Amino acid sequence: MFVDARRILFEGLIDYAGLFPPASLTMDAAVAEYRAIRGSPDSWMAARFIAPASRLVELASVLAPTMTKGEPTWPIAVILDGDVGAAVAATQMVSAEMGSALQFVFAEVPLPAEFAGPSPTGEFSAIVDAACAISPSIVPFFEIPRTEDWRATLDLLLPMIAGAATTRRRLLGAKLRTGGVTREAFPTSEEVADFILGCSANGVPFKATAGLHHPYRHTWNELDVDRHGFMNLLAAAALADVGAPRDAIVGALDVTDDDAFAVGMSGITVGDILLDVPTLQRIRTTRFPSYGSCSFDEPTDDLRALDLLPKGPT
Repeated sequence: MFVDARRILFEGLIDYAGLFPPASLTMDAAVAEYRAIRGSPDSWMAARFIAPASRLVELASVLAPTMTKGEPTWPIAVILDGDVGAAVAATQMVSAEMGSALQFVFAEVPLPAEFAGPSPTGEFSAIVDAACAISPSIVPFFEIPRTEDWRATLDLLLPMIAGAATTRRRLLGAKLRTGGVTREAFPTSEEVADFILGCSANGVPFKATAGLHHPYRHTWNELDVDRHGFMNLLAAAALADVGAPRDAIVGALDVTDDDAFAVGMSGITVGDILLDVPTLQRIRTTRFPSYGSCSFDEPTDDLRALDLLPKGPT
């Protein structure tokens, strides 16, 4: 059966983060927005609802009285903010209270900056065990702290994540912050490339978040900074998967919609490389499952404007 590469690329790609800046919606508004997204024609591109553990009780109090009979389970990516032990306990409590109404699919764990220091093995193991204790099926993603010696940090932490996954016989991933509310929060294309290459070399899946509202790299006038695009990350992940060199991956991350990739039913063409359907299926299932965005309309509207969405029924 023929599979359109664009459906592979975008299906379940966007984790909804309406609670977070710059949207910063109230819980009521974010719940209503995500519910509307799930009922829209573009719902096939939506994945999990992102919520911090510190606001899970609030989420439950809004969601429980508004759920309708037969409403599908809400898939949740929980951010273990604050004390990890307390965040895990809150997640387990809400999970027990909400039953099948919620399913905690991902746990996103910000690693403190000191984890980039010498051999934090014991502390890391404790955090891994805590995140995994939420449920047997949850997939933790560990946010790598951005440091001055970024390559050294990646060389330290990505093998630790891979090793922990092997010893525990379960899936563990890494998380990259691709922007923020200051110019300094935006990593360079070289930094992003090194992260993606490190994840690929260690067999570690990754998520990304912050600033990825649009498909291609573009200038954000508000901060006069270049923001990364989610199409750039998808292409870069696929290029790393097929063994492309670092400079090719950096180049793919720098592409704007003025010189956009050729994207069609058969895949993405980057230079003379065709990233075909099997490659894209592989990176979406094993390398880059989703990214967080506080806007769902901006990425989907852009894809539609660029004529990148597949035609026909979902």
